Amino acid sequence: VGYGTQKKSNVTGAVSSVTTKEIVNQPVGQTTMALQGVAPGVTITQRSGQPGNDGGSIRIRGLGTLGDNNPLIMVDGVETDLNNIDPNEIESISILKDAASAAIYGARAANGVVLVTTKRGSEGVKVGYNMFAGLQVPTDMPDIVGAIDHMLLTNEAFTNVGNSPQYTDQFLQEYRAGMPSDRFPDTDWQDLTMSDNAFMQNHNITVNAGSEKAKLFASLSYMDQEGIIPNTDFSRINIRLNSDIDITDKLTAST
Repeated sequence: VGYGTQKKSNVTGAVSSVTTKEIVNQPVGQTTMALQGVAPGVTITQRSGQPGNDGGSIRIRGLGTLGDNNPLIMVDGVETDLNNIDPNEIESISILKDAASAAIYGARAANGVVLVTTKRGSEGVKVGYNMFAGLQVPTDMPDIVGAIDHMLLTNEAFTNVGNSPQYTDQFLQEYRAGMPSDRFPDTDWQDLTMSDNAFMQNHNITVNAGSEKAKLFASLSYMDQEGIIPNTDFSRINIRLNSDIDITDKLTAST
């Protein structure tokens, strides 16, 4: 909380804690979506399905202002976008919801604060690998009619409300004879522009090495997400290097 660490039982303000076990195995492209449904009072809304833009907007206890309602995001004490980090790098997340718990951040905490702590090294040597892969498929795709059926149904709709048909019989005959062509198109744009599925994969390698005096944690992540619509693919590489060194008994350095 702020510049220090406290036990949740000793904090009187409203704080929610999320551990790495709750988010690391979720197959999401953007880290904000891993918070969806894991903390009370926190709402994650996804407004786009495009790879790279499918992160969610975070709202803590609803809307706080008429302007910017985004909370302050702090990763290891540095302000950044939550989607810039890989879920595999996260040790824990604390969400400060009220003025008492977020007071140290001042006006920036008007919409709450999300504190992210990344993993750090420990004694011993450990190497870890985590991955997921899957297919994303379009859902709830409506069956559409062709050009002729569309015009016939449009004429029927116009006639039912007392208007003249929009398309004449002569135009319909010319359309039937000339389709499909540039002048008389009959294109299923859903079938033409969308794939049946899109492949998605994420790979993460972590290395932990540490002694009593020095500890190191390194993480390398690669995420590749194909788009259902062509030319909307997204890929991301994350590299994180956390180190802790005990220079003397009373002086430590962290990077």
